Amino acid sequence: MRDRVEQRLLEQQAVLPEGALSHAPPRRRSFATTDPSRVGEYLQRTFGPGLAVRGERRDLHLRIEGLHAGTYGIDDVELGGVSVSVEPHDVLTIARVQSGSIDWRQRRVADRFGIGDVVILGDLDVGHWCRWNDAGALVVTVTGELIQRVAAGDPEARVRRVRFTGHRPISAAAARQWLQTVGFVTESITNEEAAASLLVIGSAGRLLAATALATFPNTSVLDQRPADRTDATPETVRRALAFIESNADLEIGVEDIAQAARVTVRAVQLAFRRHLDTTPMAQLRRVRLDRAHEELRNASPDGGTTVTRVAARWGFPSPSRFATLYRAEYGQLPSQTLRGTAAP
Repeated sequence: MRDRVEQRLLEQQAVLPEGALSHAPPRRRSFATTDPSRVGEYLQRTFGPGLAVRGERRDLHLRIEGLHAGTYGIDDVELGGVSVSVEPHDVLTIARVQSGSIDWRQRRVADRFGIGDVVILGDLDVGHWCRWNDAGALVVTVTGELIQRVAAGDPEARVRRVRFTGHRPISAAAARQWLQTVGFVTESITNEEAAASLLVIGSAGRLLAATALATFPNTSVLDQRPADRTDATPETVRRALAFIESNADLEIGVEDIAQAARVTVRAVQLAFRRHLDTTPMAQLRRVRLDRAHEELRNASPDGGTTVTRVAARWGFPSPSRFATLYRAEYGQLPSQTLRGTAAP
């Protein structure tokens, strides 16, 4: 199965537009040891060479179970009797403590994280130190490239590099939203059909990055330019719609749509709201839903086509969510379309 997933993803990556992020098929990782030398070796190999591990007791231990998809990873980590120093590197690390506690220090700020805390363990380009006190945590890593791409919107925009200004969420509701997002992404990329879709993998990564930016205080808010309103024209919409229609099968985001329309992200968002009363990403989802509808209509139910596979191919990782959207748009379930039966 894994070979088939990788082959399908390689075929999709071969036709990516220039400048698009390159994602990888989700890879499972599983490791456990009580050997001090192997703890450091594995953590360095997995999370980067700029990581130093110090065993502080004889009964130290490490266990990791997770998934890695190139620009992001999700792991259940259990670690005890160890302190870890991490040099600055371009990865954002967010943890939800599930057992034990973690002592943490970054620059002049120190904290202790307990069960239920959702925190930034490692900020972009900032080193940190932490001691895992027989702690278990759900750890999410997102590359700085993906964070910056989502934060800036326009890949060619000259904006300052985003910085996180606090290591705890802006609110309890934001922390809950982060955990719900991580759960949704985990479910999406562990689905066999979804894991073979670059649209699903890429969208899941963008969602993680966007939710991280919405969860923790940071400097990503951009000012609207005066030209954005004058650029929000019908011609901008026409160019954006043409790009969406031609590239709906590729892993694209709002920044790619704006670039194709030759305006900023804010301008293309204003243009869609002004002239179509929608957003670029909602329009992209509508086009993908229509493509899935056509594929189901033209498929033979005996030819091996499944609703789950078609949904994943067009960027819908959740079959139930796809069915809800589909029925609202077409008045019948996708399975009815595939079987050629009318809605009751």
